[in-house]
Amino acid sequence: MKRIFNADLYLTQILNNYFSRNKFIASFFTYITHTSGGRTYIFYFIILPFLPELTNNVLTNKQASFIWVYGGTAFILFQVPIYFTLKQYVKRNRPYEYNYTKMLIKAPDQYSFPSGHCASAALITLLMFNQDFFLTPLFLIWMILILISRIGLGIHYITDVIGGLILGSVTYLVALYLSNFKLIYNHKLYSILSNFLN
Repeated sequence: MKRIFNADLYLTQILNNYFSRNKFIASFFTYITHTSGGRTYIFYFIILPFLPELTNNVLTNKQASFIWVYGGTAFILFQVPIYFTLKQYVKRNRPYEYNYTKMLIKAPDQYSFPSGHCASAALITLLMFNQDFFLTPLFLIWMILILISRIGLGIHYITDVIGGLILGSVTYLVALYLSNFKLIYNHKLYSILSNFLN
């Protein structure tokens, strides 16, 4: 276990040291990391039903509906509760609190494991892949940048990021399981919202 922690810490510090020495890289990844924050996902959730109309069906109504209804339900009912439960159960302090890393941005909360940003980025990317969205490769690149940002900016260990990836992937599996059910009221609400612009 000690070897795993030492390797985790060593790799975390290497990336954080690189960010600390390069202001442009730090600024770029600061912007990137905020595209996966908690408030940002509220915005995504609100705007998603309108995207087919706003993008002239670049993202189709069928794709947006699946992501909103099943991905959103899995996110709210599974990912969020598990995320907060793990945070309070593991209570892993962030690396900068031990002076292992330099904190380049403010952390959203006290504890480190798992990374919620990475969990949500993984969930969205997997949902896009599931729906054969043609821009999925860009989402994959975005997800990788999010993972790098959380470590390089000094607020997560690599194992926090891995934990976030696992949580997001399991949430995706929950979304697939939920897709076996009609979730009539969720679909009705999506329909009401998506027709609002018409």
